[in-house]
Amino acid sequence: MQFYDDLICEWGQLSGVAIVPGPRQTCRVHFPDSQVTLQIDLDRNGERILLGTNLGILNPGPYRKKVFLTALKDNSLSAHLHGVLAFSSKANALVLFQYLAMTHLSPQKLDDCLKLFLAHAKAWTLALKDGDVPITEEEPKGLTSSGMFGLRT
Repeated sequence: MQFYDDLICEWGQLSGVAIVPGPRQTCRVHFPDSQVTLQIDLDRNGERILLGTNLGILNPGPYRKKVFLTALKDNSLSAHLHGVLAFSSKANALVLFQYLAMTHLSPQKLDDCLKLFLAHAKAWTLALKDGDVPITEEEPKGLTSSGMFGLRT
């Protein structure tokens, strides 16, 4: 687990964030400019890092349904380079998470992944705070398909 601790500390130095992993290979960082609190955990096997953040509470109703549909669309259109949107019934909130394989992960690669992740988290967090739904990215041209499961006929 020393690699995780070193990676997190080196990423902190690279990005200018004062961070020290806890005894259970977990840490939290708040980014005031984006209003995002990021949790970084090492999975049980020590093979992946889990990035996660709570984007906002979603009370039952038409707005939550609209957010769910947009989140599903966002998950299906992206290559998950910026995380996966999910609903936490325990917290009654929309969350964003992403797993990163520890193999070949450097502080710079972690920083690059975190920039995408945090930008996506910020867009969703701010939209939810305003009672809006973020505009999802469109599927790149040339990747559209006709037919079931994306197969061309």
